[in-house]
Amino acid sequence: INITHPDDLKEERRIFKQLLKHESNDLQLIKRYIHKDTSIRWCKLSYSTIRNSENELSFIITLIDDITEERNMQEFMREAKDAAENANRAKSLFLANMSHEIRTPMNGILGMINLLTDSNLNPEQKDLVETIQTSGNSLLTIVNDILDYSKIESGKMELETNNFNFKSTIKDSIDLLKNLATAKNLELKYTID
Repeated sequence: INITHPDDLKEERRIFKQLLKHESNDLQLIKRYIHKDTSIRWCKLSYSTIRNSENELSFIITLIDDITEERNMQEFMREAKDAAENANRAKSLFLANMSHEIRTPMNGILGMINLLTDSNLNPEQKDLVETIQTSGNSLLTIVNDILDYSKIESGKMELETNNFNFKSTIKDSIDLLKNLATAKNLELKYTID
């Protein structure tokens, strides 16, 4: 009974032909054996030849090393890597889709806020609308940042250098938190030198 796995017979024959034809004195082969319990055992075989004084083949010495555990671990690691890559692709796709789904209604909200800003509002209403607009723009920035995160992962992120209004940025940040502070009887102020 041949205990060599059928898929490895051709390679094993090729190796033996090389040894018999004096093409090499030392060769290695990784092959599968079928164990009597029908499990597969991976083995690394190292062949060396001993020749007589006429350079005729006298012996083939074979060292067999069972590498089944190593192969199983490699297969496990490959499957774990594939699963992690698939999960990462699914996460990136989900983030991109959700970002798009959120961005679409946010643009509608911001458009309506712009129309509201142009209407006749008293100063308090105008201040509230500006806070809503700032919050909406901040939320849109967060959504864009999520998309940027996906770009970073795929190596497609491009950095830009832009000027911005520092005073306006601080004011907008404080306006976002002003109502929360007031609800807790806190006064939130800022000063810019």
